[in-house]
Amino acid sequence: MTSQPYKSTPVFDETSLPQALRRAHNTKPGAWALIQVLEGMVRYHVEDGSIPPVDLVPGKPGLIRPGQLHHVEPLGPMRMRVDFYDHEPAIPSGLPSSGAARTGMPDIVPARPVGAGRSGDFVA
Repeated sequence: MTSQPYKSTPVFDETSLPQALRRAHNTKPGAWALIQVLEGMVRYHVEDGSIPPVDLVPGKPGLIRPGQLHHVEPLGPMRMRVDFYDHEPAIPSGLPSSGAARTGMPDIVPARPVGAGRSGDFVA
């Protein structure tokens, strides 16, 4: 069975990407997410500095753990969306299976959630 998101954002480009996603925010408690880059490149930052920024491209999603404080930065023209899950999402075949390897990052401790955001899925 394939893991399916319970919700997805619209597809954003470098001009329509909301400011809320460009600054530090996190997912609601219990919500996992995958940043799906459809075209171009997006830099994924984890706010606690425990890992260096990771450049995401099509086929290399960025895993967001519940409550993990992060932001994204478009690197030129791009298209992306965020898929939300109520469980750790399955990663498409051909990508590493461990949560850390999916984005080339070591495991990190999720940040403490800071409350509920307008969308209910991320905190702005």
